[in-house]
Amino acid sequence: MSAPYDPRRLIAPRFFRSKRFTEVSSANERQVLRQIWRSPGLSRAEVITRLSLTQQSVHRIIDNLVRRGQVALGTPVPSRRGHPSPSLHLNPAFAYTIGISVNTDRAGVSLMNFAGNPVSEVIRIDGLGMAAALDRIEKVMLELIRRSGLAVDGMFGIGFGIAGYLLDTTRYNSPLPLQEWSLIELGPLLSRRFDAPVWTENGAHAAAICEMLFGTGRYTSDFAYLSFNYGFGGAIVMNGELVRGGYGNAGEFSGMYDV
Repeated sequence: MSAPYDPRRLIAPRFFRSKRFTEVSSANERQVLRQIWRSPGLSRAEVITRLSLTQQSVHRIIDNLVRRGQVALGTPVPSRRGHPSPSLHLNPAFAYTIGISVNTDRAGVSLMNFAGNPVSEVIRIDGLGMAAALDRIEKVMLELIRRSGLAVDGMFGIGFGIAGYLLDTTRYNSPLPLQEWSLIELGPLLSRRFDAPVWTENGAHAAAICEMLFGTGRYTSDFAYLSFNYGFGGAIVMNGELVRGGYGNAGEFSGMYDV
C-alpha cells in the first residue's frame, strides 16, 4: 500500500535547515522572517523589540538565516549608540514559488520570489481539455521564470487553487466546465506533471490567504472573504489563520442557502 500523497516529501533537500532536520524553518525562524518580510530594512535591534525572544536568540537566528541565504544584509541602519547595524532583507534569489488558479474560463499564473514580489499573468482556458490547459499554463510558468531571471531549480513548489468543493485529500467537486478536473487526485497528478511538490487548495481559500498576506489581513486578523465566480463561495480568517472547518470547506456560504 503506497503512502498518502504529501508534497512535503518532495521538497528539494537544499531547502531544509540541514541534513539532520526535516523542516525548512523553525517556528522562531519564521517569526523573524515574517518581521523582515513585513518591514524590509529592519535592523537586528528592531527585530528584537518586536518579538518575545532574547537578544542572543535573535542574533543566532539571523546569523543562521544569512548563512543559509534566506536573509541578505543591506546598508547599515543608523543607531543612537554603538556601531550601525546592517539592514535586513529577504533574499529574493533564495527560492520562488508558483501559484496557479484555475477557474471555468481562465487560469491565473503567478511567480513570487522569496522577498514576496509577485509577477502574474492571466490566460484563457475555456474550451480546452485539462492536458491542453496545463500545457498552456506551463508555457506561461516558464516565461515568468525566464523574465524574472531565476534558476529553474530554484522553485520551492507550486500552490494550486481550483474552483470547487473539497471532497477529501486533493479531490474536488468542481463546476461542470471543469468536470475533467473533478473527482481525481490532483496533487500527485500535478506533481508528476510539473516535477515539483504541489499543494492544492479551494480557490476561495487560496484567494483569502492572498488577502491575508497582501490586503485586508495586514490591518485586521479577522475577516470573511466572498468569492463570486461560476458559483458563490468564500472563506473565513480568524486570528490571522484560515478557518478550514471539519471537512475543509468552511466559508462555503452558498451551502447555507436553499436556492
